[in-house]
Amino acid sequence: MWSVAGKYAPASELYRDTRVEDKRILSATINTFDFVRELHGGPLGINSGRRSQAKQEELKLEGYRAATVSPHVYGAALDVDVPDGKRDEYLVALILGAAQIMGLPRPRIGYKQYRKGYTSSFVHFDYCFLLPPETLASLPESVRLAWRVGAMW
Repeated sequence: MWSVAGKYAPASELYRDTRVEDKRILSATINTFDFVRELHGGPLGINSGRRSQAKQEELKLEGYRAATVSPHVYGAALDVDVPDGKRDEYLVALILGAAQIMGLPRPRIGYKQYRKGYTSSFVHFDYCFLLPPETLASLPESVRLAWRVGAMW
């Protein structure tokens, strides 16, 4: 269920927030990223992996569109840099294709709300709905309803 790092997802990119104590990310998230990287055929940067709640609050205070309850805090999400010369839709297609080929559920993907102009500099994807049942049960109902398979924003 959990991974510390992946073939192309080094711990140095997954845990940039030094306040993160739990150095685990859902295996589905790591495996999808590794496969996306292979489909792309070159390096892809991870600009955010697991975050502390304190980092999440800092992002909100700095004016970023950061969720109050974030899959990043639970080790379910990655924000992947859009490769130079590509648009965000390219990376979205790779993520969806990788998940389908691997037989995983369709991940939640966010990119449209992060756009500045015609493309975003990163794409968020997560498998928060695959978190352990006790974790999901501890979340507010509104969050559980939003953390549904295949949601896109």
